Amino acid sequence: MCCLVCVVVACSKPSEPARPPAADKPAEPANICGTIAERYGEFRSAVKTTCEKDADCGCHLVLTLEKTLAVADRASAAKLQAMSMAYRKAHCPTTPPASTQPECVARCEAGQCR
Repeated sequence: MCCLVCVVVACSKPSEPARPPAADKPAEPANICGTIAERYGEFRSAVKTTCEKDADCGCHLVLTLEKTLAVADRASAAKLQAMSMAYRKAHCPTTPPASTQPECVARCEAGQCR
């Protein structure tokens, strides 16, 4: 009785370790600034300024102007302020004001935040 044994040996390169998928790169500063500015502009154009009392109104930093405040309804002012702060935190360009701005005192006059 005879046994025949075949051994098959495959030669190949050792497999390379699996690479993780490319992580999303953080946006470039110019892209971050542009994205925030676009969101701010879209949101700002839809802001309500109607009010019934002074407490309905709030102040927020104008996105690209240093030390310049604007008025909107309180909820919108908070969102606009957050966008302005993110813009500054990303070191996006701002312009100094032409003159010293008075402190913002949001108030309701004739049904409008001023």
